[in-house]
This record gives sequence, C-alpha cells and structure tokens, in this order.
Amino acid sequence: MLRIMTGLPPLLFLPLFVSLVWSQAFLLQDLEELSDLLLSKEKPRIVQPLKSETVIAGQSALFTCMVEGNPFPRVQWTVSGMSALASPRFGEVFTMPRGSVLRITNALPTLHGAVIACIAENALGHAEATARLSVYQNEDAAPTGFPRFLNVFSVIVAKKNDKVELECRTEGDPPPTVRWYKDSTPIDLVNARFLVTG
Repeated sequence: MLRIMTGLPPLLFLPLFVSLVWSQAFLLQDLEELSDLLLSKEKPRIVQPLKSETVIAGQSALFTCMVEGNPFPRVQWTVSGMSALASPRFGEVFTMPRGSVLRITNALPTLHGAVIACIAENALGHAEATARLSVYQNEDAAPTGFPRFLNVFSVIVAKKNDKVELECRTEGDPPPTVRWYKDSTPIDLVNARFLVTG
C-alpha cells in the first residue's frame, strides 16, 4: 500500500555558507582554483549494482542506475551494445536526481538475453555496470511461482491536498518484493509525503 500525503509543508533547505580567510600569502588566481578547493574532483562511480530484470512479453522492465562524481556524470544506456536511444523498442530514458532510469515498455521476446549497460562519464573518466533482461513468451512459459499482479491499477482523480491510496497485490514463490515508482523514477521513501505499508 502506498499513501501519498500532499498536505504536508514543503521541506525547507537552508543554504550552507562557506567563509574563506584570505591572507597575502594565499592568493587565488581565478574562480577555477576556488572551485577546485571547495569541490574536490571525483571520477564517476556507480553506487549500487544494476539489477537484472525478468518479465513476461508485453510487460515493462525498469533499470535504475545511481551514480556519483564531480562534475556530475552524464549517464548513457546501451542495449546489447546499441544506444538505448537508437530505437523506440529499447524504451525511454529518464533523468533522476542521482542518476538515470531506462524503461523498456512492451518488452519483446527478441530482447531475451539482452545485456543492459549503464555508462557514467565525466571529464575524469567513466564507470560501467551491466545487467541482463530476460523475457518469457507468455505466462505459461514462466516458471512456477513467477511473480504476478492480482489487481489492476486504474486512474485515480484527486483534489490537491487529498490523501491518495494505491494498492498493489501480488503473488509468487518466493513472495515478490514490490518497488514503487513515480514517473518511472523510484519513489523517495525518505519523503514524508509517501508512506508504504504491508
């Protein structure tokens, strides 16, 4: 169950003030040197493993790539060596605060076994993580215990500041782990507006 509370006050972010002490013996030549002192340069790093996904043909598969680096890395996706942007069948790419999401909609059986790669790059280098996409032809081809939804989502219309509840019922053996997404990006469960139960 996902509860979204829209009536909470917005978070307040207080600015961080950095003061520098200047002396005659310590002069900065330009803003680039100042930037280097305040912000250390860092090669790209993928901060959590890319997870392989298994779906039934026609379902969507989501791959999430969380990255760090300074300057913040640019993220690219490939599907079996081809840019994910090269064909609509490879899906859509979404940017999120700390990375990127690749959503493959209506997964085709021809994508079974595809190697999905997330590549993060900045001026200092690159980092890469890979995962696999497995696609079963239909539910009958899926193994016993394969996760499935027991309910169908429908459009919910709500007024601003209303509380909204979404229910997701599943079955599988072992019991499936449910992950919630909003606009194809993972929901930040630290945000007090969202509450997951069950």
